[in-house]
Amino acid sequence: MVTEQDATALLHQAMPLCATLGVRADKYAADEVALTLDWAPALCTTGGILHGGVIMALADSAGAACATPTSTSHAPYSRCTREV
Repeated sequence: MVTEQDATALLHQAMPLCATLGVRADKYAADEVALTLDWAPALCTTGGILHGGVIMALADSAGAACATPTSTSHAPYSRCTREV
């Protein structure tokens, strides 16, 4: 079983944007992924409403984490476009 701290470290390594946004992995197992993001003023639009892009980044990251091998495997989960 991967601890919350280890799961969050793996998440941040695989998806640095999650580290930037402060996303945590509460559960990171083959049968369940649960990510948490705390509200912060820097992530909001006018009126303190969480920015839609932040919400979508969280949802996209959860989906990617579901497709990623769990435990301490460091296999790449995708071959995305990279800067050349």
